[in-house]
Amino acid sequence: MFLKQKLLMLMYSLLYLSGASSLYSKLFKTESAVIFMYHSVSSESDRKWIDPDNDIPVDIFEEQMHYLMKNCKVVSMDHLCESIRNNSPIEPKTVIITFDDGYRNNLENAAKILKKYKLPAIIYLATGYISRGETQWIDELYTYFKYRTLNYLELGDIGKVNLSTCNDSKEAYERLKYLLIERNIDDRRLLLNQVKEQLCPSSLPPRLTLDWQELSKSLKECPNISLGVHTKNHIDLTRLGQGAIDDQINQSMSDVLRNLRLEIKHFSYPYGRWNHVIRNRVEQAGLQSAVSTEPVPDITTNSNRFSLPRIEAPRNMATFKYLVSGAYPKLSQVLFGRPQELGRKD
Repeated sequence: MFLKQKLLMLMYSLLYLSGASSLYSKLFKTESAVIFMYHSVSSESDRKWIDPDNDIPVDIFEEQMHYLMKNCKVVSMDHLCESIRNNSPIEPKTVIITFDDGYRNNLENAAKILKKYKLPAIIYLATGYISRGETQWIDELYTYFKYRTLNYLELGDIGKVNLSTCNDSKEAYERLKYLLIERNIDDRRLLLNQVKEQLCPSSLPPRLTLDWQELSKSLKECPNISLGVHTKNHIDLTRLGQGAIDDQINQSMSDVLRNLRLEIKHFSYPYGRWNHVIRNRVEQAGLQSAVSTEPVPDITTNSNRFSLPRIEAPRNMATFKYLVSGAYPKLSQVLFGRPQELGRKD
């Protein structure tokens, strides 16, 4: 899968650099929007604690935002939902900027850049992590592996593993990521503690997650930033019953209302995982939209507001420029006869 994604990004870069995407977008002015998904926007000081798959350096982020300001129409999630509800035309090269989880650097780094270029964005909060001041589990796991002082793991889920070779370490890390995605909050904590005890990391991450006080202050300073929710505990909703699904949705909305006095209207499915039952529960909760991660994020006025597809923003600028050129994803469908997948499940 990794090789496929690398080849796909190379192909998209070539489509941009060759001028093919520019020519296509001029000939066929498609009415569609692209939603970009970000997580961490790191400076040098916090990058060493964050899984690189969830991170983009601040200098690359600024380059992307500058390009969007010059070449695209960046709109809020409210604006996009209104266009879909009213069946209003979506301008070519429309872009929506989203962040998942609630990293501190979303406000320390990204918000300043967004304010500089007068671009709107939305942050989807995993509110339990905000309330607990807890670092996202993926970055805990990343730190335990990166700063481990011991190389042996013995866990019921993966057996005995010697991490002294790069391949074995990477394989164990990816296996644990998959297992942790599917755990509830208590079982996830139990497994993380086992990993920590066995690897004895020499360093532990600082608080990488926002707290409510920081959010309250920053929202006043950055009115172009809005908030959505990403469940309370960043749990895979497809593994829960209806009552637990409702709890994760409603409790996250209540957390924001109680701490910030804000009514939340927008939702992000953890790990991009949803089904029709979950989608209906989000709608029944009174929310106005929900974003996911889908193979081809082609958003039009016919799109369902409760299953809006996103793509992870790539670091490569040529790929990035192709994705917002107005040619994606239609051009790849024309060239290859089917949609081409890009991105990963959040």
